[in-house]
Amino acid sequence: MKNIVILISGILSLGLVSCENPTGIIALPPSPPSLQDETASIPWSKLTGKIAYVRAVNSGFYPTRRMVLIDAEKQRLVEIRKLDPGVRQATVSADGRTLAYVRNVNQSSYYYQAGIFKADTGNGSETTVYSNQSFSGAGPSWSKDGRLAYFASGLSSGGTLQYHGVVYIENAIFYQGLACSSTRPAWSPDGTFMVVVAYYEVNYQTQPVLLKILLSQGNTQPVVVGNFSDTFSDPVISRDGQRLAFVRRSYSDTAASGIWTINVDGSDPTRVTNDERDRYPCFSPDGAKIVFERPTNYWTDSEGSIYLINANGTDLTLVTPNGGSWPTWID
Repeated sequence: MKNIVILISGILSLGLVSCENPTGIIALPPSPPSLQDETASIPWSKLTGKIAYVRAVNSGFYPTRRMVLIDAEKQRLVEIRKLDPGVRQATVSADGRTLAYVRNVNQSSYYYQAGIFKADTGNGSETTVYSNQSFSGAGPSWSKDGRLAYFASGLSSGGTLQYHGVVYIENAIFYQGLACSSTRPAWSPDGTFMVVVAYYEVNYQTQPVLLKILLSQGNTQPVVVGNFSDTFSDPVISRDGQRLAFVRRSYSDTAASGIWTINVDGSDPTRVTNDERDRYPCFSPDGAKIVFERPTNYWTDSEGSIYLINANGTDLTLVTPNGGSWPTWID
């Protein structure tokens, strides 16, 4: 731990730098268009491969949702599967065959039951990955070879602390140490390391850190450490394994909030967007673009749209003005 603290002290001098022209805000239409209208409005010339996301069909506290696929090659938008209102943070495996998601069910005014599930995109058959009587799960994240990682935290049935801030790979604990954030872990493309968001306590205050962990050895190395007023979330690694995107929210300097990218060795931090609502970034296959969600309010999971931006922070483009959430570039 002493060595880690020394390393962190050195990294604290690393300043997060802003791109020269941070992005602005694009106004949304007054009501969600139909799927057919959406297809006609998608900027096909700027997209490659396939992007999966969750579309809110109607508004309200429990909206109806559909997993939708944007196929840039065929220039079509198709629905993959209907999702029940309790599903959130849905993501698709690299081969497009399996969904993973969190399902919540309200139990009381204090706790809710949640679990991590998988479902076949073809026949819809569902399997439970992990569940507990009082369980908080977040951030299912696929490796290229089909392994599923996720965050878990919760209480036992007797009300005593059972686990806090744990990253699992399938049903096995992968990382249990410094308190993790309730957000997805990021896989490297070759499956050799993972990046998680953890928090260090210093003088009764907490600092977020993007922590690189080698899967074979369990060795940890901080990539970047934020300020005491910062939170980090939603890390994701580019296909070449060189670049890391994440969300930074600063409560002391709101102008610094948004999506950032940084090399996995901690160099060249760059601010890509300047809106504190932005979340769930995902790199294009060539790493040149980032797709992300911009909700109307970042405390909700259903209202917002999918946006596209160059990885250098230029050319912000509205992709789906329809309440889209949790985009995944799968091809």
